[in-house]
Amino acid sequence: VVVLGTPDEEMLGRKVTMIERGCFDDIDIALMVHPSRFTSLRPTVLALSEGKVTFTGRSSHAAAAPWEGVNALDAAVSAYTSLSMLRQQMKPSCRLHAIIIE
Repeated sequence: VVVLGTPDEEMLGRKVTMIERGCFDDIDIALMVHPSRFTSLRPTVLALSEGKVTFTGRSSHAAAAPWEGVNALDAAVSAYTSLSMLRQQMKPSCRLHAIIIE
């Protein structure tokens, strides 16, 4: 019995990389399972989609001409807050996550 895990399965399809590198060459049968705390005939399956957004601002003098500036941080925080509030309206079967990385 050989047990292989597939790292980063959802985003980068590492099973393809494992096949290309010969990880399954000596395998007669392969089963794909998602372990759980309970048995289910129809498990909940969540799709995964990634998106990246870049907010770009424009500097200005805070005292002399603040109206000429574009605050990218305010835009990023506003978008994040809006996504967070959207979660309240989503069904329990949906998931939405966001991070600000810089």
